[in-house]
Amino acid sequence: MGAHTADISDAKNSQRAIITQDLPMTSSTRKDRSPSSRSRNETEARFTNLVKPRSIISIKKGFEYFNGSHRFPSKASEAFFHQKREQAQRLIAVYKLSLSIPLPDSPIEQNKLWNEFIRPQLGLVKDAIKYHANLNLAGISTKASLDSTQDFIELFQAEISSGKEAALKRQRETRSRLKEQAAKQMGMDEAADHELVIRLVNVAKEAIQASLAETYGYLYLKAWVMPNGGKWYKVGVTTDLERRDAEQNVLPVPPSTLHTVRFQHIHQARAAERAFHAELLQMRIKGANNKELFSLKPSQVNSIIEAMKVLGRRATNK
Repeated sequence: MGAHTADISDAKNSQRAIITQDLPMTSSTRKDRSPSSRSRNETEARFTNLVKPRSIISIKKGFEYFNGSHRFPSKASEAFFHQKREQAQRLIAVYKLSLSIPLPDSPIEQNKLWNEFIRPQLGLVKDAIKYHANLNLAGISTKASLDSTQDFIELFQAEISSGKEAALKRQRETRSRLKEQAAKQMGMDEAADHELVIRLVNVAKEAIQASLAETYGYLYLKAWVMPNGGKWYKVGVTTDLERRDAEQNVLPVPPSTLHTVRFQHIHQARAAERAFHAELLQMRIKGANNKELFSLKPSQVNSIIEAMKVLGRRATNK
């Protein structure tokens, strides 16, 4: 089976694919809810149950589906069913199974089948699905002896290894071609290490994006209800509300957030915090280790929240 490669129409798209490592949306990635598509999806799912099972239960589901009767919405769906059934029949021969032979009913025999014949070959069949050139021809006769089965498995492994090497070669060639296109588009010097240039650009872009996120600042108002029923309030700033909630350890009782305002820059939030602290200086709790704690009346709490709302609207309109 051929390795998937992106169809890049021009150097600009090539550059984007290399720098951002995005893959273009294709019709196969869009969900199609037509009856034919649902039928194909179910067949594909049952095929996976059978050839890449997680347990003997997965094998049972695959057997029931491919040995059952179905009403197909189209001839194409029916043809796809028979194609996948043939592929499954050939592949599960590696497990010494056949769709024409029922699975054993005994749990002990099923467990033996799983441990001795299926689980040891799971990796081989997974690689076969990914790298074998022609799955319709992959597989052996279920009447084969154990010796001939082992011979087939060794040959199968060699074919898969060749397919894997070919896929990796195509991948390297594709990446090299895309890098050359990106280098031309970006005007890179031929003497430069293009891979290093791309890595540097990527890490710089990530760092810049992270720094942009850090520039946001939040002004918050929190309250603590004390054991005696009193309330303490805190006006503070942070760049990450969730992190600040997790690390808040001013008092042994948990706080509740009454209001927050997001500013475009952290220095704006700090400026607002300083102004609030200066205005509320007389309400500061004396003797508290944290100078951002205040004892406020309900009307003062409402006033702070309303002021924060006004600042929030202004920050949004800028």
